[in-house]
Amino acid sequence: MSMRRPRTILSAAVTLLVVVIGLFGVALMQSHADDRRDAERRFEERAHISASLTESIFSSSAGQTAAQHARRFGGATIDQRQLDRLVREGRLAYAAVLDARGRVLATSTGLPADIRDRLARRPVTVRAALAGRPFALSDFLTVRGTPGVLEYASPFASPAGPRVMVQGFPVRLISAFLGGYLGDIPDAQRATAYVVDSQGRVVGSPDRRQVAGRAVRQPGLVDALRGGSDGEFDSAGETRSFTSAPVKETSWRVVLSMPSSALYADIDPLVQWLVLVALAAAGMAAVFLLARTVRATAAVADTNEQLEQANAELAHSNRELQRSNAELEQFASVASHDLQEPLRKVQTFGDQLEHRFAGDLPPEAVDYLRRMRASAGRMSALIDDLLRFSRVGTKPPRMAQVDLGEAAREVVAADLDGLVRDTHGRVDVEPLGTVEADPSQMRQLLQNLIANALKFHRPEVAPEVHVRPAPAAEPGTIAFEVADNGIGFDPRYEERIFRVFERLHPRDVYPGTGIGLALCRKIVERHGGQITAAGAEDGGARFTVTLPIVAARPMTAEAMGMAHPAEDAAEERVAAHV
Repeated sequence: MSMRRPRTILSAAVTLLVVVIGLFGVALMQSHADDRRDAERRFEERAHISASLTESIFSSSAGQTAAQHARRFGGATIDQRQLDRLVREGRLAYAAVLDARGRVLATSTGLPADIRDRLARRPVTVRAALAGRPFALSDFLTVRGTPGVLEYASPFASPAGPRVMVQGFPVRLISAFLGGYLGDIPDAQRATAYVVDSQGRVVGSPDRRQVAGRAVRQPGLVDALRGGSDGEFDSAGETRSFTSAPVKETSWRVVLSMPSSALYADIDPLVQWLVLVALAAAGMAAVFLLARTVRATAAVADTNEQLEQANAELAHSNRELQRSNAELEQFASVASHDLQEPLRKVQTFGDQLEHRFAGDLPPEAVDYLRRMRASAGRMSALIDDLLRFSRVGTKPPRMAQVDLGEAAREVVAADLDGLVRDTHGRVDVEPLGTVEADPSQMRQLLQNLIANALKFHRPEVAPEVHVRPAPAAEPGTIAFEVADNGIGFDPRYEERIFRVFERLHPRDVYPGTGIGLALCRKIVERHGGQITAAGAEDGGARFTVTLPIVAARPMTAEAMGMAHPAEDAAEERVAAHV
């Protein structure tokens, strides 16, 4: 009973502490949320104040000019010279007077025909002014011979009834005027302000890099405006907040945008207090969990014992795998030697039969002997290729710095000289760079690729092989390609040609075992690289190899379950002999 009571008190205390800290955390987060809402509200208020100011400027201007328009253009006849004077004094693009039915009564000199036709159709601005609105402003209009126009329509009285004055303001004039006072709004240094029309084109902005009449230059803002009047958006990797407010009597909106970090910069996050409280709660929870730790000790000990047993079994399995790999490697070498011996005898006795009894044998028997020897030769080559293929995956590579271009030139001069002469071919090798790799496997890779390019040439066409650098796809890698002018292949077989024993052509036309390209892929992937093929029928082939410049450190022979290096050397002598 005495043991249970402290546990009960401890549990109750910890529970109470967690509840109190949780409530405190909720209160802090609520306070933080209220501060954010206040910052957003002040941001929205600045947009609405700017929109109201914009509307009041145009509204007061309409009231002041209504009497002047009535005096100058309210008569039975309208003097065009007065309209031209108004255009000059106001630096307008054009001006027009419409009657109560929206018919054009007079225009300034040189009014474009398309503008006259537009006014005759009573656009939205004209209809708004005729409906009694103090003024109306249009979206950005494209007018020939100008950088763009904004139409300002305002009603005025005349003895013949209400009339409408339509003035075409150059967009640059309005943009400079609006940009001037938008730059004076609060937080102008941190926020960017725009006045945009209903199409998202900028009417005015203090940003001198912004071209009036074009979409907002800030990435992501136009799309954000289509989704709502305020919120956040991603602007070239920066999170920004925006808000907008409509300008009365127009289709315009005032848009403010600023980095979200600047909008909430004045808010104290109090994160450190929450972390401190969380640490205190974690400490109390640790005291509570200590009692459970003691009870779990026995279970942990049992688990450790089971883990040790599993590790011992894994080590035993690993040793068995090492022994099996070593035996398999030895078996491959011995089997290769033992299989080559009878094949050599078949070829030797076949040669003796044809040489000594050629005159006594019928032509059909001579043909059988030659086929027998050719089959034995193919079998010998196949055994050698299979042995090389198996050793690539099991022998640990001996890494060294390999100049790929130098290795390719040595392969051409020492190993492929006869094939180059027989095919009357040409091999051009450019500098390829240096990588950390197994030198013998790199020579085998280059030899197979170049020999493949020489072998599969078009009849009566001398093969041309180019070994040259290629663009590396990733940093830290080097790439080269082997391209030829040979018979190529159908692009459908780009992957199939790398399979073991895969052949696309009859053996009597193009000899081979079908292992060469599979061996190339195995060598490249063994070094952490990649090989791809591209080609077209009768259009040549191109093999691209990508290798890391610095290879990962290879595993030791013992760790890979391989024979000792001395044993490897002995096996290589056996393979060379066969």
